[in-house]
Amino acid sequence: MIDIVSVTGKFSAICRCSHCQNEYPVKDKYGAAKSPIGHLCQTCKTTISTMTNPTQSSLNQVFNYDKATGLLTHKHTTASGFAGDLATFGHSRGYLSVSIGRKQYLAHRVIFMMEKGYWPEHIDHINHDKQDNRWINLREVTQADNNRNMSKQTNSATGHVGVSFMKTRNKYRAYITVNSKAKHLGLFDTVEEAVAARDAANNQYGYHTNHGK
Repeated sequence: MIDIVSVTGKFSAICRCSHCQNEYPVKDKYGAAKSPIGHLCQTCKTTISTMTNPTQSSLNQVFNYDKATGLLTHKHTTASGFAGDLATFGHSRGYLSVSIGRKQYLAHRVIFMMEKGYWPEHIDHINHDKQDNRWINLREVTQADNNRNMSKQTNSATGHVGVSFMKTRNKYRAYITVNSKAKHLGLFDTVEEAVAARDAANNQYGYHTNHGK
């Protein structure tokens, strides 16, 4: 809904921007009232609707982020959605995305920029839930750190990361990747022994406790 300060003609008027509270002229107050962004001045329209280089300031003008729930919502009603509505949608890789200036961004990266003021190299979802964007579940990491907190692969025959069964030896093999190279940890009679060896190696080489879960 537009906020008309004064009528200046049959169709023209001076309105107050619902975002910055500055006054701005409109040539057609009826058309502005029907527009999803008619309640905004031109400066705020540009910031909210055609943002091409998102910054910490501009993102915080457009979105609200709840650290406790991880939800990212629209701060203002625009063509992208109503104020208070979720701004995110599903991404093909299982993450949440958000549309900004006709481009798609991963929501957790946008959230990090909103909170910290810069784009991180990598962000790790600590509990492996790619759509859990609570602040306590996000941490900035290097690629190496990210690799040390990965979900269990669905094709794991033993059900444990870094443990495989060698039919030729009738043994369980434990291994771990260190500096991009596989390191052999030993052969064991039981899967429990192999898992214990891998867990010990996880601690030794700085893997996250959630790695492989």
